[in-house]
Amino acid sequence: ADNNQQIKLDPGKYYTLNEDISGVNFIGLWGDYEGNASGETYLDLNNHKITAVGNGYPAIYLATGSLNITGSGQLIGGSSDKVHGAISVAGESQKKLTIGKDVTVTAEANQYCIVVEGAADKTTNQAEIILDGCTLNSKGSGITVNGLVTQGTQPKITLQNGTKIEAEEHGIYQAGKSEITITNAEIKAGDVGVETRNGTLNVGARAEITGGTGEAGNTPNGNGSTAQNAGIAVAQHTTKGGITV
Repeated sequence: ADNNQQIKLDPGKYYTLNEDISGVNFIGLWGDYEGNASGETYLDLNNHKITAVGNGYPAIYLATGSLNITGSGQLIGGSSDKVHGAISVAGESQKKLTIGKDVTVTAEANQYCIVVEGAADKTTNQAEIILDGCTLNSKGSGITVNGLVTQGTQPKITLQNGTKIEAEEHGIYQAGKSEITITNAEIKAGDVGVETRNGTLNVGARAEITGGTGEAGNTPNGNGSTAQNAGIAVAQHTTKGGITV
């Protein structure tokens, strides 16, 4: 694909990659569709990979509809620090992202594999994300919910069926109002496994969460992570949302 190209998928369709795709801004579901964005859209990686350009864009962008990513393959964020995530789940519309077994999401730079962020007002995101046996590898952190997400129906993120996160920094940074459920999943982080600052964290059977091996610590920070070297850390955000663990 050509640089700066955006590939918009149609709702309810099944797509299969026949070759690697590189140099795109992003692939996904967004904007207005005739009728609505009903029906689940499937993207079968088919042993291929999608690589974003390194100028601030994700490989996958989901702002509306339902996207199920399947098949063995890899999603790679751009190499620039400007890229917030290999996958961006954004906007206030209802949306659902499912990532299946044998899919690997890679954040090459100091970034996230998956970013959940709000709409123009930055406060609302009605997302459901199901990580169903996939792998997230990050030189930064695995997943973040932006701290400005504080209103409306909270995003729900589920890790299950052998999902793995390996990150040099945080496995999950839960700054925004959200509900995260971890069962039969593994998180290995160089710093903190999960830092919860707003919302609900549910940890169930066969969940393994490990952080860094250095001395545990906490540094107050109104705009970023606060904890160091912990499996699970709880520190209320400056937005003063409720926390349940």
